[in-house]
Amino acid sequence: FISVAVGIFGTYDDLLQTSGPVGIWLWIIAAMGQTLVALVVAQFAARIALSGSSYQWASRLANPKVGWLFGWLTFWYLAIAAVAVDNALASQALMPLLGLSDNEDTARLITIAVLVVQAGLVIASTRLLGLITSGAVGLELGIVVVLVVVLGIVMAVTGSGHVDNLTTRGITAGAGDYYAIGGGLMAGMIMGLTTLVGFDSAANLAEEAKDPFRSVPRAIVASVVAAGVAGLVFLIALTIVIASALAGMVDAIVGGGGLVQIPAFFVLYPQLTVPNIISTNRLASAAGTTIAAWNYSRVMKMPWKTIFFAGISASMCSYAGATVQSMVPSYVLKPIILV
Repeated sequence: FISVAVGIFGTYDDLLQTSGPVGIWLWIIAAMGQTLVALVVAQFAARIALSGSSYQWASRLANPKVGWLFGWLTFWYLAIAAVAVDNALASQALMPLLGLSDNEDTARLITIAVLVVQAGLVIASTRLLGLITSGAVGLELGIVVVLVVVLGIVMAVTGSGHVDNLTTRGITAGAGDYYAIGGGLMAGMIMGLTTLVGFDSAANLAEEAKDPFRSVPRAIVASVVAAGVAGLVFLIALTIVIASALAGMVDAIVGGGGLVQIPAFFVLYPQLTVPNIISTNRLASAAGTTIAAWNYSRVMKMPWKTIFFAGISASMCSYAGATVQSMVPSYVLKPIILV
């Protein structure tokens, strides 16, 4: 359940808007708190190594009625979460990838099929399930490491890192309720609290694990510690380059010809026309270039007169190019653009 990359990418913008870049240090507090919770859960798993986790623990520590309540709460949480994630996978990824039109009934059928495949994996082989999940976790941690290395290279080559970002409040500097209960600083905890979760799921495989009294507790604690350290390193690197180098990276990924975004759009959204895809890419490119230019103008004198006439010329040429592009069939343009 722990997904460092998804958790950070999904909440980083909220962090910047509520507590500012300095809010990344709240990750440490969240990681320490979740590690303490993980130690408690690991103790339960070591003493009561049975599948069912919260149900088994509550039944034995209190009574079966309390265990029944905890069991049903956990069941509905997992049932809703699993179905919601699989439905999103079906409607937002699989259907566009397969070229299927947007249809809720089709999405529901694909969701059921995905759930059946997942259930089949669980029933067929715990070992196979473990290999798949371990591979997925290893791949994600590898992606985080690669991103940190890439950000480090960008900082070393361009010299554009700003260490003072780690201590600034950014756009929240003038917020009056920053330190209040429910204010910006407290809201910044959302990133860590929504990312470092789900470690107790390892206890559900206790009866299938070898030496569960030792391996399961270690897996629970190790997952939180590894995710906490990897996430913190990634956040520090990301925040140092956020002011300028990141804008350049965004432009390099989705702009500058769209070496990544345009082929991805062709695969995920085959029903779109080439002008639609190109215009979407150019919009993202313009946003990244604008951010980079703004940061550049803060440290260098800009030739605004030249920029003004160049902008008019670029707009006229862009309009002419878009007009010509709309006249050429998509089946002709797609191979040319990909090559």
